[in-house]
Amino acid sequence: MIGLNHIWGADAPIVEGRETMFQNLPAQSGPASEFYMRLPNKSDGFRWSYNFYNQNIASKFGANYRANWLDRTLRRLDKYGFNTSTSSTVDGILNTSVPNVARASTLNFPNRVVTPWTMHENPLDPFHPQFESWLTTHLTPIIAKINARPNVIGFHSDNEMSWGLRNNNIMQHSVALGILNSSNTLAAKVATMTMLRTRYRNNVGALNTAWNTTYANWGALEAVNGWGARPITPAASVDFKLILSNYADRYYSTVKRVLTALKFKGLYFGTRDAIDSTPREVFIAQSRYVDAISINLYSEDDALWAEINALPKPVIISEFCFSSADAGHYCPGIGFTVTNQIERSKRTLAYLRRAARSRNIIGACWWCYTDNPATGRWFDDERWNVGLVDITDTPYQGLVDTFRNVAGNIATLRPVR
Repeated sequence: MIGLNHIWGADAPIVEGRETMFQNLPAQSGPASEFYMRLPNKSDGFRWSYNFYNQNIASKFGANYRANWLDRTLRRLDKYGFNTSTSSTVDGILNTSVPNVARASTLNFPNRVVTPWTMHENPLDPFHPQFESWLTTHLTPIIAKINARPNVIGFHSDNEMSWGLRNNNIMQHSVALGILNSSNTLAAKVATMTMLRTRYRNNVGALNTAWNTTYANWGALEAVNGWGARPITPAASVDFKLILSNYADRYYSTVKRVLTALKFKGLYFGTRDAIDSTPREVFIAQSRYVDAISINLYSEDDALWAEINALPKPVIISEFCFSSADAGHYCPGIGFTVTNQIERSKRTLAYLRRAARSRNIIGACWWCYTDNPATGRWFDDERWNVGLVDITDTPYQGLVDTFRNVAGNIATLRPVR
């Protein structure tokens, strides 16, 4: 799989309250009114945005610019060597024969675990008795829609979940700490206490010895803030990893069961999780239920790549890119930052070749089709050079040639099994 994420018109920047950043903004009531939209920014709330990319492609392609843009984009995907569209793709491409990996989200499930670290939101409580029925209701129309599309080959149930920081001795246990410090009205807390009682044969003294704690009884640990902020012994760390493993197992098994019940026709590709915020226990737990593990891999660390190649299921690099500040984007980029477009193309080529030569990696997906606006996208102000094309819809030629190179030689790059 050589995939491309987020194929649609570029995100618009917020302009309301930031008028001094722009020159000669057109009137909202004039011919450019279609490029204005009121959108929620994380810092400023709902504000007017203006889509300069759509303005540019309207100037480029004329009155029927949306259809003409779609036709041009589809031809580009074919010529550049991309064989899959993934994550947040415009309907015009979804309704074609281009293979697609669809995505949904569980962010609206109301029952959450308050954890000391989050990626984007507090994690949900997969042990809650209503989670499976809620998920069934939530996914029923989504799965029906994508089942009707013959080009959908796979599905992500979430994106960059709050599992914990794998290289932080404390925050790698964020889920376990959040559960243990919750009240016993939280279903995940009840399930965790049942597991610990079984593991220590209902002997709180044995747990105290392992954890270097002084709980008078199990009720002291079951109470709100039962763990608090104690030092984590090696034995406690083992137990906390087991808590995370059980938590992940409950999430993925529930999603898989719902997908099966809804007769989803494609493959389950997990949750598009960032490598730095996903401890290994999560990958092992999900491997029992997914067809392939999806990892947003902004790392060239040899040990991580070796770990990925040793996982018990195939891996899709669901997101990666290189970003430079030489194209009008005045801040460090997401993931990999390089000095210029030449270096951007060279590093991308090396990355793709490494992925293609890795036995367990079956795909790599670039983030994303278009650059962010230089003044930041509407919801979180990201403003990076992440695009295959710039804000005028002009391709970065060196990057395009890189993908063509890899796609044209993929058979020679793949290892013989």
